[in-house]
Amino acid sequence: MNGTVLIWDESAVAGGRLAEELICRGMPAVCCRERLGRAEERIAELSPKAVIIIVYSYDVKQLGMLKELNTRFTDVKFVTGVFGSLNLSHRIFLEAGAVYSFSVPSVSDRVFAELMRALIRENVSAALAEDFLYRCGFNDKSKGFGYFASAMDICISDVRLLSGGVTDVYSRVAELFRTKAGSVERDMRTFIAMPKQSRAVARIRFGRTKSAQSNREMIAMACDAFVVAMRTAR
Repeated sequence: MNGTVLIWDESAVAGGRLAEELICRGMPAVCCRERLGRAEERIAELSPKAVIIIVYSYDVKQLGMLKELNTRFTDVKFVTGVFGSLNLSHRIFLEAGAVYSFSVPSVSDRVFAELMRALIRENVSAALAEDFLYRCGFNDKSKGFGYFASAMDICISDVRLLSGGVTDVYSRVAELFRTKAGSVERDMRTFIAMPKQSRAVARIRFGRTKSAQSNREMIAMACDAFVVAMRTAR
């Protein structure tokens, strides 16, 4: 299996733009403008890392094909770009086997960041996140350092966690370290606010002009910078 992302879009509009953006972000991508019925043949031929299928809300035929493809190609990640923004539509495709679902044709930077996390999640570990933070200049002697790295690992493994609050993230980190969620939240906040780390924070701002104001924003910012570093081997 190679690292290419195969984008399947019969409309040839959203898929082409999506492919260009992924390539700019360091992810090889190919847009296929054939009928979805030929997807099985093309996937077997190209052996992509992931397949993004541009679909329409409540299209029963496309939903059935996604289920079949997910069963046939267990090593391939399937993502859906759904025309429309109804949460129910996304949930239906997620239940059919998609690892991530987003709305098209307009795709925000936040969605691209979440998509990139979904596509590289198997290459991520808390140890790699710790190494990334250390190289950025963060203090690895702080208890919050390990908590923060684990939170990055967890959020990249489940991109939907950062869409709301971070209560579940604190709970999962607490389970790993056998402590309380409240302690995780407090120690992470202390870690982020530690003096002499302004340069480290600047390195993960990823071109943003606004500083992170909360643990959730800081985790999201660090995840985005980490994904870029993973894709560019930096």
